[in-house]
Amino acid sequence: MAQHFQRLCGLARKAITGYDMIQDGDKICVGVSGGKDSVALALTLRKLQSYMNVKFDMVAVTLDLGFKGQQTDYSSLEKLFAEHGIETRRTKLYVGDYTLPTDQSVCIDTKKDIQELVSDICGKQHERFRNECIRAQEAGIRLIILTENRGGHIKNNIIQPTITSLAELHRWKNPRLFIFCGGKQKYPRATRGVTLQKACTTLKAKYGVEFLFTTPEKSAEKIVELLTGEENGKST
Repeated sequence: MAQHFQRLCGLARKAITGYDMIQDGDKICVGVSGGKDSVALALTLRKLQSYMNVKFDMVAVTLDLGFKGQQTDYSSLEKLFAEHGIETRRTKLYVGDYTLPTDQSVCIDTKKDIQELVSDICGKQHERFRNECIRAQEAGIRLIILTENRGGHIKNNIIQPTITSLAELHRWKNPRLFIFCGGKQKYPRATRGVTLQKACTTLKAKYGVEFLFTTPEKSAEKIVELLTGEENGKST
């Protein structure tokens, strides 16, 4: 085990120095779920602190998702980190998928595609999604729904546009509308872009939730911009 950990530390050091990933004086926040990957990363960085030329601080942060209204038990993880001298913090994630542990005034809820957005707003997840919007509004949180999408062919010569803003959402074509069985539409009542746009506009007006759109390639960059206040005011 020690030999494998030593090799992991060597590879991490090589990557950090090779790509100039850490600067003197940096404070690194490691998001820890309790899984092997995040725990290994935290332990590796702690080990590197002891012999790398670059001097940096680090803190391990866990987000308590409050499943079933109960606090997650991180006691064994906190004990492990304490034994290795790793500073730990625990914070509750009120809404969304991403936020800053020290400032949850902005929370981002990500959607892998517009079809997932349809499910949350016009489908079976509507009540859960609406309750999340209400929680954010009551807590004074700026809730941003960031939806990934990329245009392309749906079927034959039917083209799906890349949606870049709420104003363009009416142009979205639900792929389910182009599924046919025996010459007839299999899902003729599938949500259309114009319907989804109206629903999003209503939620925005009622609860203050924002709807932004991006491509999968730019999603991570956009999340960082939104959380750090470096956004340029335009969705990408």
